[in-house]
Amino acid sequence: MTTYLKEEEKKWFLDRLGGLSGAVGVTGDEYGASAIAETLLAPYADETRIDARGNVTGLVRSGLAGAPVWVFDAHIDQVGIQITHIAPEGYLGFTEIGLDARILPGQVFVVAAHSGERIPAVVVLPKDAHAPDVLPTYLLLLDTGMPEDAVKEKIRVGDFAAFAGDAHEIAPGRICGPALDDRACFLSILAFARRLKRSGRKPAADIVFSATVREEIGGPGAAAVAVRYKPSLFVAVDVCHVKPGSKENGERFEGGPAIAIRGDSDDFVSARLLETARAKDIPHGTYGISYVSGTNAGEVRIVGCGVRCAVVSLPLLYMHTPNEIVSLQDIAWTGELLYHFAVGFQDGERG
Repeated sequence: MTTYLKEEEKKWFLDRLGGLSGAVGVTGDEYGASAIAETLLAPYADETRIDARGNVTGLVRSGLAGAPVWVFDAHIDQVGIQITHIAPEGYLGFTEIGLDARILPGQVFVVAAHSGERIPAVVVLPKDAHAPDVLPTYLLLLDTGMPEDAVKEKIRVGDFAAFAGDAHEIAPGRICGPALDDRACFLSILAFARRLKRSGRKPAADIVFSATVREEIGGPGAAAVAVRYKPSLFVAVDVCHVKPGSKENGERFEGGPAIAIRGDSDDFVSARLLETARAKDIPHGTYGISYVSGTNAGEVRIVGCGVRCAVVSLPLLYMHTPNEIVSLQDIAWTGELLYHFAVGFQDGERG
């Protein structure tokens, strides 16, 4: 396990990822995460905004007349659960959003109650349930430990709950926690924005950094950003699965970002990303997509008359669990790739 980050750089990443990872922002109610993302992005953009859906965007102007728009995007929604009913004794019935029911019993969640409180609760199997080997979510309940009348006062049907906990360093340079899919990728975009600000360089396009919502249900948040800004280029920064023991570059830690080939990724853009990585000696890998990537690029590439898209992926273990794991070094390298890709275009290559 090799890391090249200096301690001050490592601290910069950890300080920002910590609060962002633990923010409750389940698909459909991401505003808690949106507020944090905008605060983090504001120092590096000419202007920021949160739209009606909760998408966060930060615009950096090129200063060029008629400049194209390039969007670099990571989604900030997370998998979780939604309350469906309040059962006798104050238990909470729920449905899952992107989760595997097999991992749920005993997990601690935080309910984002409509009362404004954040209420911890544990997933339990009622003692009288006759459970099969694989538990469907309709058999499971959330227990807040509160009496039924207090639960009804604070929580209502439709409230969301997310895994409790926050990102932490589980081993040197390795970060473990919830919602690293895809907030660790937003941190890569933030590192790119910071690098651009510090360099004083102006790219050949107006750059939009976006932290979008509702990716886990198909990507309507990213589509809304594309409709607003009408980009000629959209780069989705998302995660890919690490295969333990794999020697393939696109599927291992400290191998750098994995650049998707085909599928939702435009051949020209993918080639340019690869050229940039080689020219700047940034560790990287590739992986093929036969059709759709399952990222925001799939929704954006069909917006309007079509948008050139690319997918850059951060290797991650244990996706959609409370203990996702990523490498800080890979996060940093992904930010470096995005920065050099953006500033590497000359005025004559705008498009």
